[in-house]
Amino acid sequence: MDKPKKLSHPILFITRTYPPTIGGMETLSYNLTQNLSRRTKSYLIKNPYGKKLLPLFVPWAFIKAILILLFTDVKIVHLSDGVLAPVGIILRWMFPRVKVVANIHGLDVAYVEQLWIYNYTNMWAIRRLDKIFAVSQEVADTCTRYDIPTKIVMVIPNGTNAREFYNPGMKNEINTLWQKYFPAVAEKIRGKFTILSL
Repeated sequence: MDKPKKLSHPILFITRTYPPTIGGMETLSYNLTQNLSRRTKSYLIKNPYGKKLLPLFVPWAFIKAILILLFTDVKIVHLSDGVLAPVGIILRWMFPRVKVVANIHGLDVAYVEQLWIYNYTNMWAIRRLDKIFAVSQEVADTCTRYDIPTKIVMVIPNGTNAREFYNPGMKNEINTLWQKYFPAVAEKIRGKFTILSL
């Protein structure tokens, strides 16, 4: 297997969701920051305390990001989600050399109709990011419905680290269960690589 290609510029990650808090966004932020840090120098501003400290985290992260951008050659700021988009836009205004990108999740665009002010704060900022990574095609389609330019939208679905869930000892047990409860399906998938999704 080839070694991962090294990236040429340092990245600053700002994430408002990070372990030990548990959830999908936390897992994505953790795996993304850990894996990309092996490919380039990176800086991480994280909130491991959950939503309750978000009002304190945002100004603290903003000040820390300014200091990092002042004293490093970071060219990319990666935001964990659209909630941080206003911070990213101000940072880009202050540091024109910086490109600001963000992951966009379903709720980042779903709040538009429920919170009218969100449209004037976060959606306004999301539309002005350099690139957004929608976690599904459905999210990307929703982005375009809300006037986010299609040229900045890229779909990168959330992945799964299969090695984390692989246990060679379970293979026989799973095969036995398939044979017992779903013999017709077991016959069709015998010897094939199969992904079961719930």
